[in-house]
Amino acid sequence: MDPILVGHALLAGFFTALAVFFKKKQPSAVNSLFGYRTPFSTKNQPVWEEANRYSTNAMLLVAGLLIAFQAISYSVIGGLQSFTASGVFLAVASALVVPITEIHLRKVFDPNGQRKNASNRF
Repeated sequence: MDPILVGHALLAGFFTALAVFFKKKQPSAVNSLFGYRTPFSTKNQPVWEEANRYSTNAMLLVAGLLIAFQAISYSVIGGLQSFTASGVFLAVASALVVPITEIHLRKVFDPNGQRKNASNRF
């Protein structure tokens, strides 16, 4: 079996499993050890819950996009270059989860952490 293909499967499997784990095991209370933690997301319990809900949905989306990107890059580029490109894609997409989640939080909550309206759900 092609070791690059195995690497792709391991990378996608690990990130998907991590996203599923965080989705199923979201912390129930603001804490300093586990969950999506930024100064705004720890403002109060409703912001914390929305931040963790939204960011884990974004992680699952990144996992799906990674799998699609890997399939395309492996088919088009192949070899180690496709694995490297997938790693870069995952790093960039994962890093984008934070600003995307923060933008969402600011659409849903005012600067004091009070919900603006109930229709902003991902």
